[in-house]
Amino acid sequence: MEMQRRAAELSDSLGLTDRHVFFNDDWVPYKHLYDYLLGADIGISAHYDNVETLLSYRTRMLDYLQAELPMAATTGDAFARLIEDEGLGRTFGYEDIDGCAHAIIELLDDGAERERIRSNARALLPSLTWANVVEPLVRLIESDSLRPGDGHEVRSLLAEYAWLRARLAR
Repeated sequence: MEMQRRAAELSDSLGLTDRHVFFNDDWVPYKHLYDYLLGADIGISAHYDNVETLLSYRTRMLDYLQAELPMAATTGDAFARLIEDEGLGRTFGYEDIDGCAHAIIELLDDGAERERIRSNARALLPSLTWANVVEPLVRLIESDSLRPGDGHEVRSLLAEYAWLRARLAR
């Protein structure tokens, strides 16, 4: 929260707050999240270089993708690779302030590029449905390669699979 406080102070000192930069003091209820995202020009996700970043999957960026927002994000994780591989925005190094600023300015200044990125997002979204994402797990569970006594992990996967199938069937 220290970084948020410092960002707010800087924004205030530059006269940007509530004109170009907006801060929320509370969590946005999920049912209102897309109201915010659809009013945004880009989604930004900047993290430090640590184990949490390396092993995390930045789910907020799935929201950016669903809203077809071009993204500016730090490198070093699976989502950054997706941004790079699928042409969904720009990435920059950890704590690279100039790289972050350049990515933001580049995305904001190029309307044609933002539209190209939105098109890339629309093309990618169908592959990220639950049915597609869990397909490798479905194949494993339904294969003949599982044997009785494979251990607790397999039983957990089976329970999760059954739950997901029931949810998807609704």
